[in-house]
Amino acid sequence: MTDNKIGNLERMCWIVSIALLVAAVVADMLWGSLSKRFSYIFTITYNITASSITALTILYFQRRDRIKVLKRIYVNEISGTYNREVIFEPTSNHNAKLTSENVNVKVEISHLSGHLVKVQTKYWGKQVEGIIEFSENSQFVGNGILRYLDNSTIDIGTYKIQRFPDQDNVLYVYYENTIPRNGAIGYEIWRK
Repeated sequence: MTDNKIGNLERMCWIVSIALLVAAVVADMLWGSLSKRFSYIFTITYNITASSITALTILYFQRRDRIKVLKRIYVNEISGTYNREVIFEPTSNHNAKLTSENVNVKVEISHLSGHLVKVQTKYWGKQVEGIIEFSENSQFVGNGILRYLDNSTIDIGTYKIQRFPDQDNVLYVYYENTIPRNGAIGYEIWRK
């Protein structure tokens, strides 16, 4: 579920819990004898609604703090404009051409949601788009997919990205073509 759906669900549960609590209090005030005759029902109602409101409040603050941390990491630290400084394919015979045409190219990274970021760049002058998912346990390792947006051929692959805490402006990228299987395996260094 996305944070918006969870937020809407929380609001709905809060409203229902508060309405139930208010209804129980109003009923007790208007018909005081009901609370004496049905004391178990009123006690259960109070306990359930108070517990629900408390749990929802705690969950709200936890989610808010989680969103703050994710934004700090993925919006402030990772997102931004990078420059591809290095590209190298160990098995390639055309590294000079690869370097001359694909180095000093802009790489744009933007936060999508949660641990997902979107990568937009160019290889060989063609627009490429990728989605990287960073590990929930460590925002220093990410895996994802990439594809050329040129519709004339299918050209897709994978990205593996690493970053280090003391170098938050540098990303180390390993890439591998999956279709077509033309041996394009290599690494890149992106710097903000």
